[in-house]
Amino acid sequence: RDFCLSRGLGDVYKRQLLDRDKASQSMPIFDHYGILESKKCTKCHKRQAADNFSNRKAGIGGKTSWCKKCTLANLKKWLAEKKKNEQT
Repeated sequence: RDFCLSRGLGDVYKRQLLDRDKASQSMPIFDHYGILESKKCTKCHKRQAADNFSNRKAGIGGKTSWCKKCTLANLKKWLAEKKKNEQT
C-alpha cells in the first residue's frame, strides 16, 4: 500500500502513455523520478520545458499538446473570428 501511495503523477503519466494504442505526438521526456521535463508542442513543433504548457482541464493523456504561446495565439484568432461572425 505504501508503495502505491508513493508513486508520483509522472509514473501515472508515463504508464498512460505506454498503455495506449497510439503514442503521444508531443514526445514527452521525463527525469529519472518520472517527472515531466519537456515535450514538443504539436502546433509549432518546438521542444519546450514542461512549465511552458498549460494544465489540461481533461487531465493527463492527450495525444496532442500546445504550448502556452500557441494556445494564446489560437484563442485570439478564434475570438476575432467569433466577433467577426457575430457582426455579420
